[in-house]
Amino acid sequence: LFLNPDLNKTNIECLAQISTGEGKSIIIPALAAIKALGCHRVDVITSLSVLTIRDAKDFKPFFQMFNLQVSNNCDLLCEQVM
Repeated sequence: LFLNPDLNKTNIECLAQISTGEGKSIIIPALAAIKALGCHRVDVITSLSVLTIRDAKDFKPFFQMFNLQVSNNCDLLCEQVM
């Protein structure tokens, strides 16, 4: 997880790890919304398509409250072949 903790200083950055069971599915949408509402483009990248599809669906109402869009670009056909 990459964070910029001081929005006034763009050269300060922080890298953090969120372990299993510590709430990534809640933390990431919340941080994405905060950054997007601050007029930043936000892309969340993950390697777990099952969670990506689930979270995009589950958090769609949350993002809609802020007039933001959420989607995924998982290629289910590609994953079935692999």
